[in-house]
Amino acid sequence: MLAKRHGFYREEPELMWAIDSANDNIVDQFVKIAPLVMGQKFNEEGKAVYIAAVETVAKYIHNTLHNHKGHYLADKDVTMADFTATAFIYGVVYNDAFPVKEWTEAGQAIFE
Repeated sequence: MLAKRHGFYREEPELMWAIDSANDNIVDQFVKIAPLVMGQKFNEEGKAVYIAAVETVAKYIHNTLHNHKGHYLADKDVTMADFTATAFIYGVVYNDAFPVKEWTEAGQAIFE
């Protein structure tokens, strides 16, 4: 695994779980948004799915960082989970190339 080879995955079972859990939680929401973009479903139903996914990820990140009392999702240093969160945030929230500016503005308001 690339993350393990470069030191962004851990050997300790509790940290492995934390990393995998963060990845799963974030990716589970990202896969709800991708079909909307690919299928150009830019209607109110699509917006509701987008907002719900962004709210879920924002809440997850907030709660996880608060519980860890740190700056990273799964450990005291950067892990693969942080890259996953960053990809979500900059892929579908803070992305000037995202096809629906109204959605990203709503997503940014959630993260602010």
